[in-house]
Amino acid sequence: MTCWSLPNIGQFVCHFESSLIAVALEKIRQQHAKSTQTKEVSHCDPYCQFEVFFFIKVKRVRDYEKD
Repeated sequence: MTCWSLPNIGQFVCHFESSLIAVALEKIRQQHAKSTQTKEVSHCDPYCQFEVFFFIKVKRVRDYEKD
C-alpha cells in the first residue's frame, strides 16, 4: 500500500489503490463502481479501509403526450 510507511500526515493518499479496487470490481461484476477510502494508516488508523459503491443504469421514462 502507498501509505504503509508514511507518518501521520492527516490525509488519505491511497488513490491508486482505491482506483484499482474499483476497476477490478467493475470488471468482475460488469457494473460501474466507485471506491472511496474511509480509513488509512497515515491518518492514524490501524488499517486501510475502502467502501465500494455500485451504480445501476436506470432507463428514463419518457413523458407521454397528453391527449
